[in-house]
Amino acid sequence: MFDTKNRGKTWNTTFCDYSAHLLPVDNNYPYRHYVSSSSGNILTVNSMGQIIWESDLEQPIVAMYLLQDDGLHKLPFTVMGRETMENLVKYNSFHY
Repeated sequence: MFDTKNRGKTWNTTFCDYSAHLLPVDNNYPYRHYVSSSSGNILTVNSMGQIIWESDLEQPIVAMYLLQDDGLHKLPFTVMGRETMENLVKYNSFHY
């Protein structure tokens, strides 16, 4: 990684031969995740459509993972615009 201000190398990391498991189609994972990927807004709802938590990570969101005993499992999420997410929160319209 490079420092954008002075172009100096700040740190380096290397990943090799790693992949996350995919959640099985028939899993019992009880949550749905919605993100505004470019702004970093994220929220999670339960099966009743109730908002469990929300946060502004202030960084782009490119993937989500669930840590389980056998390693990381990649979680699905729905990407939407910030304004759309704000309106869904305002009117509590997360039913599925």
